[in-house]
Amino acid sequence: MKYISTRRQAAHWHRVRLGPFSAFSDAEAFISTVST
Repeated sequence: MKYISTRRQAAHWHRVRLGPFSAFSDAEAFISTVST
């Protein structure tokens, strides 16, 4: 579970850094969570 939460934090920071590309980050985070 710690791995998943870390991925979500990473996705959150990607969302903050990318800004306009937040939708892509959400999709990537969703795929990562499902594939895990």
